[in-house]
Amino acid sequence: MANSGSETDLAALRHDLLTPLNQIIGYSELLEEDAAEEHPDAVADLQRIQQAAATLVGLIRTRLDRKSTRLNSSHTVISYAVFCLK
Repeated sequence: MANSGSETDLAALRHDLLTPLNQIIGYSELLEEDAAEEHPDAVADLQRIQQAAATLVGLIRTRLDRKSTRLNSSHTVISYAVFCLK
């Protein structure tokens, strides 16, 4: 059961990464609803935020899947992009 600790660490990592990303998605969806009437120019930016966060969620779920990940035999590179909201 040497993998038990690794699986626990992996589950904690998944949770620590997914929780704030899901909050970002949810909050940006709320902002999008509010912005639709008053600030329609912000909607596209909010949709980009949602799309980027959803992409990261998908990567985390596929790359950090307990059944398919071997922590010692592969690595994942996560990159980020900076953009300005007007």
